[in-house]
Amino acid sequence: MEQFTQELQQLLHDRMHGSEWLTRRLIRSIQSLCQRRPAGEPLPEEFWTALHHLRQAWTSFRSPLMLMDTLISVRTKPAETVADVLQQVLTQKDTTLTRLRQAFLKIGPRNRTLLLHSHSDTILRVLTALPEEDRPSLLFQTISYPGEEGLRSARSLSKAGYAVEVLPDTAVGNKLTEVDWLVLGADGLGTTHFTNKVGSLVLALLAKAVHLPLYVLAEAAKTVPEPCPPIRLTYSARDLWPEAPDGILLSGGLLEPVPNQLVTEFLTA
Repeated sequence: MEQFTQELQQLLHDRMHGSEWLTRRLIRSIQSLCQRRPAGEPLPEEFWTALHHLRQAWTSFRSPLMLMDTLISVRTKPAETVADVLQQVLTQKDTTLTRLRQAFLKIGPRNRTLLLHSHSDTILRVLTALPEEDRPSLLFQTISYPGEEGLRSARSLSKAGYAVEVLPDTAVGNKLTEVDWLVLGADGLGTTHFTNKVGSLVLALLAKAVHLPLYVLAEAAKTVPEPCPPIRLTYSARDLWPEAPDGILLSGGLLEPVPNQLVTEFLTA
């Protein structure tokens, strides 16, 4: 359990990745724990306690919450059964990604110029799986302050063969006339709004002002109950301004709601 506990702490403090990456990373950690358990034995009670604490911290992340709900249904089963369930979840996620890629292809991304924000594991997987002949010609990628996780996406997309231009978040306005679509991911999908990394709302409003189509690419399973749970995840003061003088209040939420009325189309599966 010690190794799993350490990995769980890393996930709890992660501010670089979205819900899909966190879900897959959590699955790998639990699979490893299952492999270390004696045959026929269930996972220890400490595991379920740790999972409960994680669930309380991740109320804004729909994908890992659904995973944890699924695992609770096999709580008393042997670890091998839990491992089988985890593999089924991964298989379903891969099937969903195939459907998302097909939905994205239907709107015609070939030779388009896209604007991307932050780091969406779903968008990254869809784009890297596109056939060469159907790929966008250029990707503008925001740095995504303060975590700068957009740089991670830029590296991965460039490695996959894309032409990528990285932009400071505040420089997006100068490039909008060169962009065909704004494409965002989502950590939660609601009936009135979706949630995504901070900065998404400003981009969505800018896109609306200049009549730029906004597409949101996400698993339909990320649909959340209404009213949506509160967004509790924040950046620490150290993330925002490590050497801030005393007396200055630092505020930095990790996610924010974006009204659905700003979205041209939700591409879900």
